[in-house]
Amino acid sequence: APQVASAIISDNIVYSCVGRGIFIEDYSTDVRITNNEVYSNDIGIALNYTDNTVISGNNLRLNGTAIETGASKQVVILGNTVRGNTSTGITITGDQTVVISNIVSNNAGNGILTGATVTGFVIAGNRCFDDRTPKIQQYGVNLSNNPTNGIVQGNSVQGNLTDGIFPSGGAGVIIRDNLGYVTENSGTGTINSGATSAAITHGLSYTPVRADITVTLGENPTNTPGAIWVDTITSTQFTVNCENDPGASNLDFSWAVRKI
Repeated sequence: APQVASAIISDNIVYSCVGRGIFIEDYSTDVRITNNEVYSNDIGIALNYTDNTVISGNNLRLNGTAIETGASKQVVILGNTVRGNTSTGITITGDQTVVISNIVSNNAGNGILTGATVTGFVIAGNRCFDDRTPKIQQYGVNLSNNPTNGIVQGNSVQGNLTDGIFPSGGAGVIIRDNLGYVTENSGTGTINSGATSAAITHGLSYTPVRADITVTLGENPTNTPGAIWVDTITSTQFTVNCENDPGASNLDFSWAVRKI
């Protein structure tokens, strides 16, 4: 569609289009795309250079890509069912996109994918999974192209082919509290008498850095342990060290990891 403002596209059945089923572009603003049945199109719902668009309550299936935001700003993608598309379920590109409470499943690419120049985004409360045998949906959330200044929180990303989340290398991205991609864990450990270190298996889905790890001593051991530090951090373990043998009492400690 050419430039429009304050439009509502609702309660339609859109299918078998070559190209886009629903397409909003040219700096359109305040468009609401709601409660449509969109299937068997090359792209189900596509935006390009729009502002303040809401895509909600739609059922998208058997498209190539189901939803693609293009170079748009302030897009809200809310409460859609995106299932069984032949490419990625939802691809976001641009600034200040919110993807929340969608069911994104059994797509041939990724569940939710960040395209180029994504910043200021929120991906929260979505269910992204593949319940087929064999599975095809690669990641529940794929933070490709180094998006920045966003949060991925409270999603369920269990049951995808490769992993729940592909993490971003971009600055200012917070990933936490997602089911199926562990970024928080805690436990206890002991440095035994005659030793000065203990290896801890952290059970995380990513490799932590020292700033993510907290160690709290649980006692005053027989011998003063001296300095305490963490090193040898890998994708599965880290090592807690003390300067001196703690003696007969051993040295018990608790540990916690949270991705900062």
